[in-house]
Amino acid sequence: MPMKMLRLGKGFSLIEMMVAMVAGLVVIGAVVVFTIATSQSSTTNIRSVRVMQNLRTSLSLMEREIRRSGYNESALSYAGLCVSASGVCPIGVFNQLTVVSPDCLVVSYDNSANATAGAVDAGEFHGFRLKKNASGVGIIQASLSGNTTAPDCTVAVDDTAWLNVSDPTVVDVTDLTFTQLVTSGGCVQQSSTLVWLVVQDVRIQMTGKWTDPAAKLITTRALDESVRVKNDAVSLTKPGICT
Repeated sequence: MPMKMLRLGKGFSLIEMMVAMVAGLVVIGAVVVFTIATSQSSTTNIRSVRVMQNLRTSLSLMEREIRRSGYNESALSYAGLCVSASGVCPIGVFNQLTVVSPDCLVVSYDNSANATAGAVDAGEFHGFRLKKNASGVGIIQASLSGNTTAPDCTVAVDDTAWLNVSDPTVVDVTDLTFTQLVTSGGCVQQSSTLVWLVVQDVRIQMTGKWTDPAAKLITTRALDESVRVKNDAVSLTKPGICT
């Protein structure tokens, strides 16, 4: 009886212990892998949201400026004055929406707070561009004040006339493309005055990624939207964008 009780009371064998340890390590390893994957997924999602928020903020500012392009506070007083035969079209003074280059756009609109209504005053030309800093990070910049002429898109990234809109510590903007569009039937020549009216759209395409080059997962986001210019362009001659 004592020998039987002794045999029943002995512990696990070495093989049983090893099997149990291996099973435990497998379970622990699975938990660790799941935890790391969840952490990486959470980090990627946070970065993705921050990149998209940054791009959206930049896009929102550009959309507001583009929609206001061409506004002239004295437009009503110019009614009937824009006639092809006269060679004068005062309302066309703010027809300054220009795609200077694929990654630089200049707009202008009247602002009575800047002195004279109906005239191009300082601060009424605004521009947006893509420029790389010394570290090679693409930044969306805006020129929202200045002289009575269009901002220079070619000056250095640290020029005081241009301010950062996107955050270079968060997003590296790899592409910013402006395309000036004319909607179907958007170019119309008035039969009586022979003046051209142009309904314009601007397509904005941008792509950005998380700035940190050491990140294991590259978080890239893209936006592609068209913006309608609320103020039709007025021209005595057929605009070049009208085919």
